Amino acid sequence: MVTYKQLEAFHWICELGGFQRAADRLHTSQAAISKRIAELEAAFDVRLFDRSNRDARLTAKAQEIRPQVEEMLRQRSRIEESLGRPEVLVRTVRIGVTELTALTWLPVWVGRIRKRYPHVIIEPDVDSSVNLAAKLARNKVDVIVLPDALELPGCTKIPLATVENAWFCKPGLISSRRVVSLGELSRLPLLTQGNLSGAGLILGRWLGDNGIRAVQDVTSNNLTALIGLTVSGLGVAPMPLHGVRGLIGAKLLSVVRTDPPIPAVAYVAAFQVGNDSRLVKDMVDMARQCCDYEKVFRSG
Repeated sequence: MVTYKQLEAFHWICELGGFQRAADRLHTSQAAISKRIAELEAAFDVRLFDRSNRDARLTAKAQEIRPQVEEMLRQRSRIEESLGRPEVLVRTVRIGVTELTALTWLPVWVGRIRKRYPHVIIEPDVDSSVNLAAKLARNKVDVIVLPDALELPGCTKIPLATVENAWFCKPGLISSRRVVSLGELSRLPLLTQGNLSGAGLILGRWLGDNGIRAVQDVTSNNLTALIGLTVSGLGVAPMPLHGVRGLIGAKLLSVVRTDPPIPAVAYVAAFQVGNDSRLVKDMVDMARQCCDYEKVFRSG
């Protein structure tokens, strides 16, 4: 008889690539994991893993049944969530966010999830938009929050909020009393986020639509590094307005007004189609509330 413990062992070996890694993930021993897989293989007289190498490699039969096993585990999770109360639900959820969310309202979001689901283990992953989208497609994360810049096939996107942006520079580099054309701005070094960043992709498209090509363009996929470069006076950078308000008050950054102004960036939460459990829906609802609470984001 097949048990869920056997299926969980199979799933995590597939996900993590090894028996010991699966054992660590399930808080048990490698011997226990090996026993579960041996029982599963014996029940159907089939070999699921090639154990000749250090990493466990899936056989053709294992690759064939993997989607079905994952769907069975998802169905079990849905049943548990439907029958159980939030305060007794035991689950691990993997949330992926970009740097802006990590620097602003992620602690509030995590706090609200823990308050409603005290036994849910949260595994955060801070990465670029492109990398998060790839992880979601490979089922490495359950929910991601990112700028709405990418197509996400097979996923549901829920609008969260928009982020107001502005151009910034070191005080004195450009007068804050006048409006600057994009043509004039492009003659200065532009410090922008790269193509791994959703916000960087949106800005790049906007600049292209306005026929702007910078004389010198310095890119960084790290928002914190971008702030440091701008404070150092190395160029002009687009950044979230409220996210750097403290640096404006400290006279480390100055707003550059442009015509046309830089567009706001819409943010979404995304999860795979079929992974719309009560827990995931609640997490997305809480994310929307936290965006509004933080005031770094504006409700969409």
